[in-house]
Amino acid sequence: MNRKEAGERTVKEAFGGALYQQGRGFYVSLELFAMLRGMHEADLPLLAEEKGQPIRYRRRSHDFARRLLADPAELSAEQRSHLGSDAESTLRSLLAGLTVPIPGMRAEPAWWNRHFFPYVGELAHYDAVFRGRGTRRVSIERYTYRGGGALAYRLLRDDHDTVRLGTVRDGLRALVAPSDTQLARLAREFSKLDAEPADKRQPDLFEDSVAAETKAIDTVWAEILRDGVAGIVRRTSLTSSRRIDALMHFVPLCIAMHELACADRVLESRDARTIVVDTSPGPTPIRRLSREDLAAAVGVVYESLGVLARKNGNELLLQQSQAWREGPRTFFTTTLGAIGALNAMVGQRHFRLAPPLLEAIVLALVPGEQTLESFVEYVLFERLQFVVDGRTADRAGRVGDVDRGAFDQNAAGLATTLRELGLLREYSDATRMVGTRAL
Repeated sequence: MNRKEAGERTVKEAFGGALYQQGRGFYVSLELFAMLRGMHEADLPLLAEEKGQPIRYRRRSHDFARRLLADPAELSAEQRSHLGSDAESTLRSLLAGLTVPIPGMRAEPAWWNRHFFPYVGELAHYDAVFRGRGTRRVSIERYTYRGGGALAYRLLRDDHDTVRLGTVRDGLRALVAPSDTQLARLAREFSKLDAEPADKRQPDLFEDSVAAETKAIDTVWAEILRDGVAGIVRRTSLTSSRRIDALMHFVPLCIAMHELACADRVLESRDARTIVVDTSPGPTPIRRLSREDLAAAVGVVYESLGVLARKNGNELLLQQSQAWREGPRTFFTTTLGAIGALNAMVGQRHFRLAPPLLEAIVLALVPGEQTLESFVEYVLFERLQFVVDGRTADRAGRVGDVDRGAFDQNAAGLATTLRELGLLREYSDATRMVGTRAL
């Protein structure tokens, strides 16, 4: 086994799957949706293959639409003739509105870095890039889909709670099923112009070797993922796009925090990890604690791989470049940064809960309504291990250098965000309820 293979094997052993910087953030959810849609197109049941059997599905590239959006000059005159003389700019504007943002990318992304929100099943697509010298052949293959979505799939698939698994399976099937909307019909027409059209029946299904090699390491965040996805897909009173937005944020959060929980397991950490989250609009003493918690978490992810390499007798991995364990460490921070669990992608960073992520957490883990105090203590603290207010700071032993009043101010910032999202109802007796009844 060479050095590269040994490093990759150590990463998979530590976290259950291949977690690298290139597959960060929203790519986790996009890969998961591509797998689910591909199974549906192949008439295969979702999240239901027997253990030990290959994970198979069909893949579509949506390369025509992505190339039209990013660089229409790359398309031939014949390809563009299908659009009509006056429709091209309108179609490009529509596609731009469906494009998943790439936080931290400064240059204009190429078409293979443009991906569409799977607001209808027909928009879900796999990875693709140009391959070959001169020919610029479109190749459907892993480029940004590195395995985070495959790990999420495996964690969901290996749920011991068969009732919850059935709920997740049925709910996700409904989200990726064909739609009769105008957007779905347009997506189908775009797919016909792909290098490998979606309606071209491939003789063999794609067998996902990366997904097959992932394993479901049982952590608290694996359970949160299963509970949360079930909670989101149950909300059929909300539009499918609202549920998909929530999944796009919630699934990567769980995978990144699952990575941290796996690292703690490798290091045999006995103390439950708590994380201070800064929810105030401006600088506060809380922010320093949150930065310290982030630095500690990043160090644990990195250190755990070194400890596991030594345990396995792979000392060679620790004697030269450490790039093999820098990728998983960067996956952790850039995934959290992309979905709004950190304040920024680079620089001085701390934990936070951006509005879309906070809404996803409520949709995932608050089935009805509960008081704000209960939400902070039982959902954010006891389930997610996030410290926000004075009471949970006391319970976590985090009140010391920082006055408890600063934590109470922090909680006020959380309440403001929930109110602005329409997720907080306030009554005349000062009771404040968190939930979706106000939506």
